[in-house]
Amino acid sequence: MIINRWQDNFADYKKLINHNVHEIIYITNAEGAKYIQNYEVKCTEHLVVDSLSDKKILCAIFQDLLNKYQCIDRVVAMSEMDIAIAGYLRSKYKISGMSEQTALNFTDKVCMKNALSGKGILFPKYTSNINKIDELTFPIILKPRNGASSEGVVKLSDYSEYYDYCQENILENYEAEEYIDGSIYHVDGFCFQGKLGFAKASEYINTPYDYIRGKTIGSIFCADNVFSDRVFSFTEVVLSALGLQDSVFHLEFIEHGDEFYFLEVGARQGGGEIVPMYKKLYNMDLIKLSFNLQIGVEKVPLFEKKDERVAAFLLFPEPSQLPDKVKEITMFNLESQVYQISPKIGENMEEGGGYYFNSGRFLFYGDSKQVIKDVNYVMSNFRITMSREKNNEIDDN
Repeated sequence: MIINRWQDNFADYKKLINHNVHEIIYITNAEGAKYIQNYEVKCTEHLVVDSLSDKKILCAIFQDLLNKYQCIDRVVAMSEMDIAIAGYLRSKYKISGMSEQTALNFTDKVCMKNALSGKGILFPKYTSNINKIDELTFPIILKPRNGASSEGVVKLSDYSEYYDYCQENILENYEAEEYIDGSIYHVDGFCFQGKLGFAKASEYINTPYDYIRGKTIGSIFCADNVFSDRVFSFTEVVLSALGLQDSVFHLEFIEHGDEFYFLEVGARQGGGEIVPMYKKLYNMDLIKLSFNLQIGVEKVPLFEKKDERVAAFLLFPEPSQLPDKVKEITMFNLESQVYQISPKIGENMEEGGGYYFNSGRFLFYGDSKQVIKDVNYVMSNFRITMSREKNNEIDDN
């Protein structure tokens, strides 16, 4: 059974599993149903629900399916938003795969840190009660316990900002943690049969928090072997404590001084251009790997780099005051540039938000010095002008 909320073919299930050989049941919301319709997916059954988070409705559907088909072998959830409900269904109906508790360890930021307590892993001081922050030192970060891409996250400098923000916003299911300064990294890889099979780090250029506030985001692959070994050991302890068995992951940490501080982790592929970046570096398809690990493959390939080349990506946010038509946009053709995906002149841009809707997506691959040079050049020179605006300069600082 596949739980799907994506309307496009980012996870093209038709290619990931043979629908003629296997009995595939889809449970989707209205958006996810568009994939089934637009890509003419022939499946055993397709059920559409208003909310993929409604346990009562999904359990009723699940029980009906069990009565009809006798068994469901696997439950697949590719989106961050569906990992918890998939874990709940697996545990309730005794289906192989990630359990409810493990799913919570990878979707609930308080559960993550609770599971890591006493394991020798540093993380920011935090509280699950945002009304009691007396033991925290400002600045602090308020963030939803669940969610991705820094949606709903805010940095507050003092008690005055904290009080005003709490008065103006409904903060249900939030946590508060101390802000830690330093370089931020994401680590991407997978676990297979409970062992860490792959973990490589990339350093963020700005952060997801910056991106939703109008700045460019990106990252560049870390080729330093000593640093990579430290990252692998750190990641191994984190994922073991959280109970990851068979899954890809996307982990974030801060390097503060000489120490690594855990921030958060998801049991899914990274966003932005991370999937194509690792496909270019290692011929690793994180989407295919995530799907295969969830359906219980018996082995996974070895992924090795053949040379010292690195990769990087950039993502420019969509312009403000949409909808509007593109009047001018900077296009590049640089030595390490693999692609630039941007709206065309005359194209009408609608407000969408997130990483999917943007002004430009770039992937770079090549010699480290050339990649850094090209990344910096694009960040300094990319411009998009809309019909109703003079010029939309992206803030990169």
